[in-house]
Amino acid sequence: MGVVVVLDSCTDQTTAIAMRHRVDICVVKARNVGAARAAGAHAMLAAGARWLAFTDADTNVSATWLSSQLAIGADAVCGSVEVVDWSPHGEYAQLIEAHFLETYFDRDGHRHIHGANLGVSAPAYLRAGGFQALACSEDRTWSARSRPAAPASPGVRLPASRRVPARTVA
Repeated sequence: MGVVVVLDSCTDQTTAIAMRHRVDICVVKARNVGAARAAGAHAMLAAGARWLAFTDADTNVSATWLSSQLAIGADAVCGSVEVVDWSPHGEYAQLIEAHFLETYFDRDGHRHIHGANLGVSAPAYLRAGGFQALACSEDRTWSARSRPAAPASPGVRLPASRRVPARTVA
């Protein structure tokens, strides 16, 4: 198994698109991003995956996205994102975009966690307990749990890198 598309209560054309590309499909009825990511991770781990790379249906990654994650040589990698469309936020789109541009830092060492651009080794994913069934912030919650509890505790080395970009819709 190389790619699994998790279909969480989809009502659009995602199923047909996934079938055209002949990727494995995992169907869930959770309407919950944490549960969907966890289901995809479980499917990949059951198939023997050593590295899990997460993104979203409205996100584009480069042809070198996976190799760029692996080249960093860490337990996990948080890539950067470029938002190309703020319109899903409706009347608040301009305010949210302005806040993002003021607070987002697209550089190595950025402090942002994006489930739409996250890679993690299978052992590190499991050590941190996997994704929780959260409607949002499942990525940040996983990241927080992956950090060492005490200075001597083994934690996940999780560098943030702009060398692994993704383009997404807000």
